[in-house]
Amino acid sequence: MPYVKLSYKPSGKANAAGKLFYDIVCGRTSCPFATDYEIYDAEWDELSGIISPRDVAQSRVAQLTDIRKHIFWDLERFNHIIRQHEETGLPVCASQIAETYQYALSEHTFFRYMEHTIGLLEQQGRLRTSETYRTTLRSFRDFRQEADIMIDELTAEDIKAYELSLQRRGVSPNSSSFYMRILRAVYNRAVEADITRQRHPFKHVYTGVGKTIKRAIPIEAIQRIRECDLSGQHALAFTRDIFLFSFYARGMSFVDLAFLKPSDVQSGFITYRRHKTGTLLHIKIERCMQEIIDRHACPGCKYLFPIIKKEGNEYRQYRSALRMTNARLKKIGNLTGTALRLTTYVSRHSWGSAAKFSNIPLSVISESLGHADEHTTQIYLASLDSSIIDDANSHILRNFNHA
Repeated sequence: MPYVKLSYKPSGKANAAGKLFYDIVCGRTSCPFATDYEIYDAEWDELSGIISPRDVAQSRVAQLTDIRKHIFWDLERFNHIIRQHEETGLPVCASQIAETYQYALSEHTFFRYMEHTIGLLEQQGRLRTSETYRTTLRSFRDFRQEADIMIDELTAEDIKAYELSLQRRGVSPNSSSFYMRILRAVYNRAVEADITRQRHPFKHVYTGVGKTIKRAIPIEAIQRIRECDLSGQHALAFTRDIFLFSFYARGMSFVDLAFLKPSDVQSGFITYRRHKTGTLLHIKIERCMQEIIDRHACPGCKYLFPIIKKEGNEYRQYRSALRMTNARLKKIGNLTGTALRLTTYVSRHSWGSAAKFSNIPLSVISESLGHADEHTTQIYLASLDSSIIDDANSHILRNFNHA
């Protein structure tokens, strides 16, 4: 059976550090594999073949401990590669093991693998998801100070340190959890691809979803927005129509609305797939929706609404339109006296809130919003509106005070 052992080559210069290397032994042949690890003669135990520091400064002990940790990871990776080769049942030589290990070093770093995953998401048209993955990668790279790490070197201590750094920067628990869930998804993908074994590096960090700030407004506020006089303000009027269309279309997300095509509208229905989940949705076109389509439809254009207007760089156009739409919605909110800052999310949350308090079953709301499961919908609706609870509390206190 092939095996790998650690060896040491002293320096030819006096009092200079020597080099550690691996001997990959397969039958009667061996293949040396160089490392960047350097130690001094006194730090090497030739008999046992291990690093054995004696009478060294505390700072050097920490350095040697770090080297020993990396050697442990290297040997685990070598053993994993050897097991993979043996499972094929084909003959293997030391140089093949070395080549496979070298390939893993160049391809199986966490940053590189996450970039690969982002590329796959973009190819699948999951642009919004790829953007959140890219944002998470930027955050993690900043924490790591651009120092990449092998996937199977990622430890629970590394991830916990990242979480603590987010807390010190004032990042909310939900946002921190969001980053953790994305990193965990990438890590689990690597486990499934047999790039690394499962070491559960996310076991000590928060990956749940807590209640968020309410982002829904009541029907009365939607009506005020609809009735607001925006004569002569074409850009605001268009933004208002897009907001209302999102609400009318069961809280259609802005990305899905922006990429709607004329061919998605047939026989009185809109049929489209959600960019985020790929869920296929069918929406009956009500009169209020048709009025907006008739007002803004662009004959001969690729997309139904004039949000993305040119061929090429379409996702960049969508992002720019999203920022502009939210800026205009803020102005509309100020004009209509809406207490909550208006964004494209508000229309979606408001529809969910209205459905919830109209006693529409959770399963129906979940399907209408295009959620992958009802658990997502429960989280989504958990903090949309506390007015019923507040009214109940007022009723209880009135009875208590009059008792």
